[in-house]
Amino acid sequence: MTPLKITLGATLAIASMAVAAQVMTPPTDRSTSTATDGMMDDKMLTLDADKDGKISRKEADAELKKDWSKLDTNRDGFIDATEYGARTASPTRPGLPTP
Repeated sequence: MTPLKITLGATLAIASMAVAAQVMTPPTDRSTSTATDGMMDDKMLTLDADKDGKISRKEADAELKKDWSKLDTNRDGFIDATEYGARTASPTRPGLPTP
């Protein structure tokens, strides 16, 4: 086998692996997701100053602090995307989870 054939074969193999990796990588576009499906919406992303995926009391705005005990349902001291989503998904009283 000539060096040219080896080089072309290796290049083709590497290109094929790169294409396969792109096909297998899920999209990360959050523009079509909502807080209720476990993703963070724009307000939560803004409040999450340390970008750890949850809101602490220190990061919370006045509205969240007011309803903290109702929103932090697992009592871990943070409001995560699921808890935040429940806040925005309440059909009976906007801004609060259903009892």
